[in-house]
Parts: sequence; structure tokens; C-alpha cells
Amino acid sequence: MLPSCFKPPVDNSEQLELDLGKHHCGEFSMAAIKGRVIVEDQSQLESGTMGLNEEGPYGTFVGIYDGHSGPEASRFARDHLFQYVREHTTNNGVMTLTVLQRAFTTLEENFLALASTNLPQMLFTGTSCLVGVICGGQVYIANAGSSRAILGQLTRPIPHFPAVLDRLARPERHIQASNLISNHDISLPDGDKDLQDMHQMNLHTNEYHLVKTFIRTSRSIGDSYLKTSEFNNCPHLPERQKLKDRLEFPIICHRPDINSRVIEKGDKFIIFASHGLWRQLEEIKAVQIVNSSPRKGVAKKLIKAALKRAAYQNLSSSEENRDRDDISVIVLFLDYEKINGRISSPRLPTLTVKSYGASTSQPRTDVASTSQPRTTGASFSKSKTWPRFSRRYET
Repeated sequence: MLPSCFKPPVDNSEQLELDLGKHHCGEFSMAAIKGRVIVEDQSQLESGTMGLNEEGPYGTFVGIYDGHSGPEASRFARDHLFQYVREHTTNNGVMTLTVLQRAFTTLEENFLALASTNLPQMLFTGTSCLVGVICGGQVYIANAGSSRAILGQLTRPIPHFPAVLDRLARPERHIQASNLISNHDISLPDGDKDLQDMHQMNLHTNEYHLVKTFIRTSRSIGDSYLKTSEFNNCPHLPERQKLKDRLEFPIICHRPDINSRVIEKGDKFIIFASHGLWRQLEEIKAVQIVNSSPRKGVAKKLIKAALKRAAYQNLSSSEENRDRDDISVIVLFLDYEKINGRISSPRLPTLTVKSYGASTSQPRTDVASTSQPRTTGASFSKSKTWPRFSRRYET
């Protein structure tokens, strides 16, 4: 019998959870819920070598892919982006923000190549793409879209108390929420300004209002018809969405905003989550929930809080809210001592966790994939498949 968290609730939403696991730099909790008829959100966590060989560098990779207008783009990102990161890390020698930028460009180019052979099916599909990498004592973040990475951080320096006194002092510390990367949701000021700056558009122009009827974010992977004039001139595209004579292409771009920071002792955890969570929960509220809760199952607890908020909004509305969204959450706990090599511990096995398993309906990707399959030459020491959460260890 399945655990209760996997039982379909009364509204037939599908809930997924990996309540607590270990990654290279600490622990993590992961959960997702299906809100749409076809799941468009995808997520993944990879822990181990960030390159193509066993020499490293070692770290943890997190990906949140908030798809729209179909699942193809988010599935493609889930299945390919980490491999591109590994390739560029190996070519570069170390993990850097440039590695993430190049991986996003490779992902975009290969997806558009795939879309060109699958028209009109993949003309409109796209995905927000949020990536975080913990490596070498730093966190590297790249984001194109409306997902967010929020750091839970203690507001005062932690003195070097003995262990017992440290536990007694802990409740007195205050947690704050720090947004690690820009958000490109055009319903928010930052995303709206990003779109205006990209095209020098005035708020009151017809072009500005026309574009805003088609998109939710100013940056994304996919959305082929908004990236090149060739796609925008496709005969399958409605005339009102043909913009080649009004604006320069790309209308929205794939280039991620990037940021890195050295992990400090007061940095406790990072919440990576898709737009579905943040439309219901304030950042500080999410951070407070994680900080005041047991680690086990805390990702699911965040989703429950968001669903509760949505339910109250529906009750106060005259009509049922039909715009339900998928939600994907990964809470990454940061072990400062491990991250900075102050604790000597056996290296964990390579870990791969992906939501919703492998795609069985995605078109062939031969044209888009330039990567070789990941092989280690080692046998599997553990293998366990969660309901639609695939988890794999390699030694």
C-alpha cells in the first residue's frame, strides 16, 4: 500500500514526495503536486561530480522547470540540462557562472532545433528554468523565468558556542528571507521592466500590451514563435500572434540572470520552487515555515500551506478558480561544515532524483542531444523507485 502522501486527494491532484534525503552538502526535502490536466512542472536534484569524470568538482545541482503551453520544454530541460552543465564544467575546468550561461544557451539551441522538426506541436511550449549549484563553498544560481530561489539566513553572526549552549541559543536567532536571483514574471515590477528594457517599449504602446497577452515571463527556454522570425512566420500560427513586422526578435530571450555568493555559516537552507508556490506564499512566510518545522517532509508542508491559501481564496471568490498551477519544491539544507570541508566524511554515492520519471511521449531528441549517456562503469549499490519520483544511487 502506498504511503498516505501518495494517495490521490479528493480533487484528484497527484502528490509526490521524497520526505528527506542526503546530498553532497547536507540534506534535502522534495515534493510536487499536479494542478493541471497534463503535468507541466518538472524538477530534479543531482549530487556527485559536476563534471564528466570522477575527479570532480563535486557538488549538488538543483533544477526547477515550470513549463507552460505543454510539457515538452520542461521535460527536455529535466532530461538534458544537467548533462550540458557537466560538459561545460569539464571544458572549463571548474564550476563558474559562465558554465551555467553556456549550458542554458546549449539547451535553448537544441530545443529550438527539436521544435523545428515537431511543428506545430512544439511551437508554443516553453519553460521557466531555475538552476542552483552548490560547489566549492559557493552557490551558483541561474534563472530564466518566474521560479525563485530563496535563502533562509540567520540575521546575526553565530558565536562559537559549545554544542549544548549553541542549541539553547538557537531559538533566539531570527531568520530572514533573501531572494538570490531576479524574477522575470511580467506581472511583477522586475519582470515588467525587463521586458520594457529589452525592446525599449513604452507602457502605453499597442505592441507592449499585445506581447503581454501572449507571455507570462520575459525570459524562458522554448516559446519558439517568440524567438525567431522564421518560427513566427509559421503557417500554423494565428495571424494576431505574428509579430515579425512590429518587433525585433527575439521578443523574449533565453539568457538567464546569474548570481553567486560564498556560503556563510548563517546560511541555513535554500527553497527552490516554481511559480505555483510563490503565487500563494510570501517569501518570508515560506522561510518561517521551513525554519520552524522538522526537516522531514517540509517540502510537502510548504505545498500544503500554499494549497490552504488557495482554498481560502476560492471560498471568498464568486467563481471557482480554474487557473490551477502545478507546484514543485526542493528545500536544500546547507551543512556549512561539510561545504567547507571541516567535517571529514565518506563521499556519498552519486544521487539522481527526477520528478514524474522519464518521459514516454516526448518526440525523439537525437537532433538536439550532443551528449553521451552518463556512465561510471560502476554497479548500482541501491535502487529504489518512488511513485513517479525516480531516485537512483551510484557508487
